[in-house]
Amino acid sequence: MFTYRTRNFSYKFFLLKNKYIITLSLIDFSNKYFFICNIFDNILKRMKKGFSIRGGTSINVWT
Repeated sequence: MFTYRTRNFSYKFFLLKNKYIITLSLIDFSNKYFFICNIFDNILKRMKKGFSIRGGTSINVWT
């Protein structure tokens, strides 16, 4: 499990049943949230992976 931190967000990554679950701790909910999600989406597409947003508070990443 590891944590990726930015000024407004804290992402916690942990492996669960061969899936990386990203938990978002939102400090400031703004357009930056969608901007960062787009960054993750672009990175994961390059890695031939994808993610889905569930409840707006968690991202499920699959291989």
